[in-house]
Amino acid sequence: APLSAEASDVQAVAYGPDDVVLAGTWKHGLFVSTDGGASFAPHADFPSSDVRDIKAARDTPATLFAATGRNGIFKSSDGGKSWRRLGPSNAFFWSLTVSPDGMRVYAVSPEAKVFRSLDGGETWQQVFDRAGAYALAVSTGDGDALWLATETGLYHSSDRGETWSRVTALPEEKLSSVLVREGSAVVAGAWKHGVFTHDPVSGKVGRLLAELPVVHLKEAGDALLVGTWGKGLVVLP
Repeated sequence: APLSAEASDVQAVAYGPDDVVLAGTWKHGLFVSTDGGASFAPHADFPSSDVRDIKAARDTPATLFAATGRNGIFKSSDGGKSWRRLGPSNAFFWSLTVSPDGMRVYAVSPEAKVFRSLDGGETWQQVFDRAGAYALAVSTGDGDALWLATETGLYHSSDRGETWSRVTALPEEKLSSVLVREGSAVVAGAWKHGVFTHDPVSGKVGRLLAELPVVHLKEAGDALLVGTWGKGLVVLP
């Protein structure tokens, strides 16, 4: 069921501590459930109507970050009850990547590039200076290796964003999403042409669902969930 009579366009969902579930909408702000998603109520004090992404720190689920369309990045330290603005700008932020301890945060903006914080969002540094970035994934190892989905293809950094190089094995496709699977295989979704797979060791590239417009990728156990633009959800075993 819709969160309310008006708020049916949900852009982000995240689990907080205990039975808290948070849902960010396009025009109606943040909604909160305290009963595991059975019912939702609008957050009266959340300072933005456009919530693009919500991420919880895995090791401390009461620490949450939210990316908004025009109000920057916000942080909650009490499971979503109260929020404060962190910056780094009022640009259109599309996605967030948060380390398990909540200290390393990457904020991705198609307009203002990519920002990195190493202190839980208190200070920021721009680490990618080209427009058109949409999503960032961190390697499953020590976290130094990053993969960035952009309008001109996939970029890689081996030093936490200090330097970048484009992955020339993949075409200059407009990419919407990226994740790193166990064993360091990279999977990237394309806005118009399906899913690309890339093995950084062998350089091998694969392609799946070539005709689908892909917006989001998510792992669920051994399955890959592929969220499309107007074509439903595809589950790849």
